[in-house]
Amino acid sequence: MKVLGSRIEKKTRTSLRLPAIAIEMIKKSMLNQSYGSRERSRWISEAVERLVNKNDFWHLVAEEFMDSGENEVIPLTLEYRISALIKNAEIQMREGGDSKVVDRSIILRAAISQRLITEGGGVVEF
Repeated sequence: MKVLGSRIEKKTRTSLRLPAIAIEMIKKSMLNQSYGSRERSRWISEAVERLVNKNDFWHLVAEEFMDSGENEVIPLTLEYRISALIKNAEIQMREGGDSKVVDRSIILRAAISQRLITEGGGVVEF
């Protein structure tokens, strides 16, 4: 991950592998909520904040899995504070003794899944 910007407004660039269907679902959600086409990173950042602010977020992350179907890599630019939230979530899960391998991508995908489930009112499979 590459840190960008001044010391005051640090941003980080990263990439995320997602199923093509998830990317389409994100686009639909963004359109329904009047996000611009260049605001995907903001939409995902908000999803991360919502996830890590839940008391039981680690259970939601532990349930995350990705089908080995058709996947695409998307670029993301995250504010430094969002990257810090993700890093803190990784640490909490490791200290909690979760046996699943936890990394940035798993947390990002869990956040996206949870936001889509919440907004769609049901199960999201991708």
